Amino acid sequence: MLKKGKSEIIKGMVGILLCMCAVAGIYYWESYGRVRYEQTQILVLRESVTPGDLIKENNLISVNRDQSILIKEAIKSKEEISGMVAKQYIPAGVQLSALYFEENGLVPDEGEYIFKMPSDWIASYPSTLRRSDKVLLYPINESTGKKTSIDRVADKEDKTDFDLAGKDYKAGDPVECLRIAFVKNQSNQEVQSVGESGRLNGTSNIVSIELIADIESINRLDMLHEAGCKFMILYK
Repeated sequence: MLKKGKSEIIKGMVGILLCMCAVAGIYYWESYGRVRYEQTQILVLRESVTPGDLIKENNLISVNRDQSILIKEAIKSKEEISGMVAKQYIPAGVQLSALYFEENGLVPDEGEYIFKMPSDWIASYPSTLRRSDKVLLYPINESTGKKTSIDRVADKEDKTDFDLAGKDYKAGDPVECLRIAFVKNQSNQEVQSVGESGRLNGTSNIVSIELIADIESINRLDMLHEAGCKFMILYK
């Protein structure tokens, strides 16, 4: 009887020990094991960003996500996208892909400047222009409204010293290919794409265009304008 009582006590203690081990195992799995074996650490944004926003290291935080739901190109290192700009609206907390970002092309290189193109220099431009676009500038004869050859402009009597830095242009060729720094509305606020329509839906109408250009390009455009040209701005 005594031996049976001791046996029951031992069995009870073993049962309690097994329960404790099971609880400890579940705790370890949920706290550490799942993270180690089923989850991967990736980067997400602290706050949502809009197109053109610069991504800095302090904008990013590390989180754990189940490997089964990870996208193939999920960003795991801050160096991959730090210093780049967002191409689209990105909500906070979502997985990040390099496809959502692009190089920050808005910082002028050495010898380049931000140049606001005077409105009376512009013949036409697409309403869908946005920051970072590369645009082609075609000289348009202001009197006829047609594309003009550089030779025809240079041959004017008061433009015999017309300097195009040795560049050879033909009628219909663009005179420059430059980057857009900003497109702004009448309140001097940047015009951005919104919603799923992207470029087809902007925050407002474009009133001014700012380009990244060197002094040579700016002087060339100025001479062309003085010679009677405006510029048709296009992008691909």
